[in-house]
Amino acid sequence: MKPSILTVLVGLIFLACATPLQHTGFLKHYEGLRAVEGKTGVYFEALEDLGQYEKVYINEVQVISNATQEDAQIYALKTTMATYATAAYRKTITKFADNYTLVDVGQEGTVVISIALSLVQLNDDGTFYSVPMNKQSFKDNAQIRLLVESRSEDAMSNKLLARSMRVVQTPVKSFQQFSDIQAALDSWLYDEL
Repeated sequence: MKPSILTVLVGLIFLACATPLQHTGFLKHYEGLRAVEGKTGVYFEALEDLGQYEKVYINEVQVISNATQEDAQIYALKTTMATYATAAYRKTITKFADNYTLVDVGQEGTVVISIALSLVQLNDDGTFYSVPMNKQSFKDNAQIRLLVESRSEDAMSNKLLARSMRVVQTPVKSFQQFSDIQAALDSWLYDEL
């Protein structure tokens, strides 16, 4: 059976290039995420057939800072990231998901996609751990990457349908202005499709 375009999109958008070590809390756990055959580093778990859905609702993208204190600059960057990622992801779904209608409210036959972004330190062995969105995380030439996690749920029952995770390989060199993270966001949103 040919996979639905939504299944392919969700799987491709969330390519993972490392085995997780520590999670952010957005996904309750990473157990069950499996490498997708023929796709190096893709981790995805489909619990239901997403092809049975005709509509897609995209929640506002969450940005998890993991910072103990957030100043106005971090708050502004998080807000900009969330707004940019939400708009671009909705545009991507509209452009590439020919068999689905993007809707403004969850309803019967709708899959709800929730996404969270955070930063992780990528280790040489492929593991990673969450780091705060602040200047201290970028000391000593740290390999900081954008982590994208996703949950897809039925709009009416809230039943979990699929989950995925991706460590974007485009490095994040700093976290002082939006342009520091934009290349990683664009890589996630566009390059992998």
